[in-house]
Amino acid sequence: MNKSQVYLNKMLAMLMLAYAITLFVGEAIRDVQYAQVIPHELNLLAVPKVDKQSRWFLYSGPFLLLKQRYRLQHRVLRQIVKAALLLFTHLVFANVRSLVRT
Repeated sequence: MNKSQVYLNKMLAMLMLAYAITLFVGEAIRDVQYAQVIPHELNLLAVPKVDKQSRWFLYSGPFLLLKQRYRLQHRVLRQIVKAALLLFTHLVFANVRSLVRT
């Protein structure tokens, strides 16, 4: 592999995008499975109300997605992924204020 700065920057950008998507989807799965949040009411910007004894506090979203076995129906998993990717697209295509006139 060619060791140039351009390729390194591209690889790091892809790695950061993959981590962001993994974080959103994993946190959404954690909220649904351990905090009993209904997938239609999923809000990834707010912390769900859970008991101190809940397993929600034990695992992070990426760990849950990559290492632990979770049991969700395909329909629920599709709703979770759709909500996470919607939030991701809102972050990517956000309206940024600038002083440039258009």
